Amino acid sequence: MDILDTTESSDGDSLNYLMKITTMPNSQCTFMIKDRYSVLRVFQEDVVKLVFPLKTDQPGLPPFPGKKFIGGNDPKFLEQRKQQLQVFFNEFLKNEKILANAKDKIFEYFMESAIDNTERSKIRELQSANGPTSSTSSSTQNSKGLEIIKSGMVKKQSR
Repeated sequence: MDILDTTESSDGDSLNYLMKITTMPNSQCTFMIKDRYSVLRVFQEDVVKLVFPLKTDQPGLPPFPGKKFIGGNDPKFLEQRKQQLQVFFNEFLKNEKILANAKDKIFEYFMESAIDNTERSKIRELQSANGPTSSTSSSTQNSKGLEIIKSGMVKKQSR
């Protein structure tokens, strides 16, 4: 997964992160999503709660980049956060237990955050290719890693 850009929301109170998601290892599918930091954080928390119900059972998960209350729109801070989010999601979406047990939640999030219907179509196609997620063993075998490819800043447009 690459964070390509950030965009200011229409109300000017928040930023969206534009992300390019590529399936691994063959980069057979690439699609774009866009969302706010707070929504990315809730997505991460929801997946962690689903996969690791006990806080003590979260091996190898990187920490989510912290929130900044003052200076959150500073260009240096934004560049640093983009890099942190990129590293975080690349590790988070490679976690075998997450891929095996939260694929439906991940695809649901991608569909909600896709930048347009063309991207949603790519996500549906990828989801179909990955098959059902009811059984952990088949999910693990069918799972393809996801990687964030680029980062950046953009202006929010309504979905």
